[in-house]
Amino acid sequence: MVQIKLSDNEKEAAGGVTSLLPTTDPEVRRRTEDIISSRQKRASVGSFSTTLLVILAIFFTLTTVKQICDLKEQNFRLMQQLAFERQKDTALKLAVRDNIPENKFIQHSFNSVEAGLVE
Repeated sequence: MVQIKLSDNEKEAAGGVTSLLPTTDPEVRRRTEDIISSRQKRASVGSFSTTLLVILAIFFTLTTVKQICDLKEQNFRLMQQLAFERQKDTALKLAVRDNIPENKFIQHSFNSVEAGLVE
């Protein structure tokens, strides 16, 4: 084991064990506490704004999903209605074809009032 011996001048310069411990200035401590508290306040404001943004994102997502579902339902109903209208159109065409002879159908001419109603 090695021992280090200090001369008397070095012992006096060191000032004993108590001077080797760090000392804190009360003003520095107070400023440090102020900085810490201001950071905590900013963190709480940031946390609130983050929470608010997450809630808004969830709300808009749910609203968009609901709109998409409503549009799909409307599209389904319109496709059913279109299929029904096509059936009615086909039935009407068959009824006209079956009930009116072809030679009479071709010879019929519309007057200007009837042509206006068709257009």
